[in-house]
Amino acid sequence: CFNAPVAGVPTASGTGYRWGSEQFVQTTWKKVRIAQKLYALGFHILFSDADVSWMHDPLPYLKQHLAHDGAPHALFTTDSLDTHNNFGDDGLEKGTSPFFNINTGIYFVKQHAGGQEFFQKWLSFDRRGVGHDQDGLNNVVRGKARSSDPNLPMPQWQSAERIVWAAVHNSTAVSYLPVHVMANSYTYHVGRVHKLYNSTLLAVHWVWSGKTPESKVANMRDAMRYSDPPLYYGGSNLTLLTMDIDRPNSPPDFNQRKIDETESMVRFHLNAANYQLQQAYYGMVAAAALRRSFVLPGYHCFCAKNWYMTQACRINGEKHTQFPYMCLLSDLMRAKLLLQGIQIPFTTYETRVVHVREWPFLSHPKVPDHIKNSRVVLAPGKYRDSFASSVTSFEVHLSELPAGQGMHAAVPWPMNTRELEELVARHFGSFRIIHLANATQLLSNGWATADWQRTFDTHIQRYVTHWCCRDPKVMEALQLPRQEELQIVPKKWRDLLSL
Repeated sequence: CFNAPVAGVPTASGTGYRWGSEQFVQTTWKKVRIAQKLYALGFHILFSDADVSWMHDPLPYLKQHLAHDGAPHALFTTDSLDTHNNFGDDGLEKGTSPFFNINTGIYFVKQHAGGQEFFQKWLSFDRRGVGHDQDGLNNVVRGKARSSDPNLPMPQWQSAERIVWAAVHNSTAVSYLPVHVMANSYTYHVGRVHKLYNSTLLAVHWVWSGKTPESKVANMRDAMRYSDPPLYYGGSNLTLLTMDIDRPNSPPDFNQRKIDETESMVRFHLNAANYQLQQAYYGMVAAAALRRSFVLPGYHCFCAKNWYMTQACRINGEKHTQFPYMCLLSDLMRAKLLLQGIQIPFTTYETRVVHVREWPFLSHPKVPDHIKNSRVVLAPGKYRDSFASSVTSFEVHLSELPAGQGMHAAVPWPMNTRELEELVARHFGSFRIIHLANATQLLSNGWATADWQRTFDTHIQRYVTHWCCRDPKVMEALQLPRQEELQIVPKKWRDLLSL
């Protein structure tokens, strides 16, 4: 154990802790001070932020590159979204240069003659008010290549050796860790660079995850790397609603389109996103009607979302991403709201809350087999017109699906929510998982009353986000907005809502 030295460390006042706040900035510098104290005791430093998932033991990789006494002395991750390394090259980043932005989420500093002074130089930038620890480190290493400060020198750069000698401490050699070995959320989920390179991924730093902590949690859950309590996976009252959706695939030339064809890619993405969301809409209706948790179906995305323009639908023009990729939650939905549950206040006295689970949820090893095996698939069977008798008067026959897939039943359609509730209560209430093979068709009559239909549609749209962002030149030339709101409510119900 190590009693971290905090005496004399500035502590910001107030309660507004968030990225960029004074409290945040001072916390980042505290981390450096603690690392410095440990380094002074003779330890090599392997640092990782709290939002890092370790996939494999990194020590063999680090020892391979730092076992000798010479350069490099320190390894850092970057904010890069691609790698310059050739296929099969899992070594240090070939593109190491003063022009990469260093990220301090993961770093390794070995014991070397200049190590103590390196940390002192780094901490000196706290007193200069340059920002957080990462800003300070980028000044130390990259110097004039990063900052307009005339007092900062340009660092020495040995491209072939993949080394930058720190600008303000030129006895410390720095190299960068490639994104197919130490990933961020974008390179893990969107670019999938480690899979493209067939590399052993050591860690993921969950930055580039969206604007909110909830987006980060969602991305970690999609990777099965978030530690939820046992009840999340298998509480005694957990019942689930799952569904199929039709996911579009890329047109034949899509991944080869050039930057000047970005707008065509954006339009395809927006249409595909709305098409999938409007299928999921019926699953959410069913989950709310049956008071079940909703397992998100997983969507195909064809254009990355960002806070500035994409190029050929990729951020910073990176070349690795192949479309489609499985959407991040924040690509389509407002994660901050959604992870609190979809809340629909139908009346003064009745608010229904639909809790959600991530799309790979049922593949998680922590979900008990007795839940996975208690599954029934409801598929469209006999068509019924609007004057047909009650759905409960139709005969329903259960048949067994292949091993591990549960049971199957062909049910009458279309239904409204009241009819679905009656059918499930009569035949399927004991199943922990109800899977809708074609929710759009089965539940195409929507809510049983117009008031509940309007209420649901008004509120569900608030859980959907927007896509961003277009190139300002395209915006001006084509008179298009910077961002586009996505639409989850199908047109037939939007028309009703506008009445």
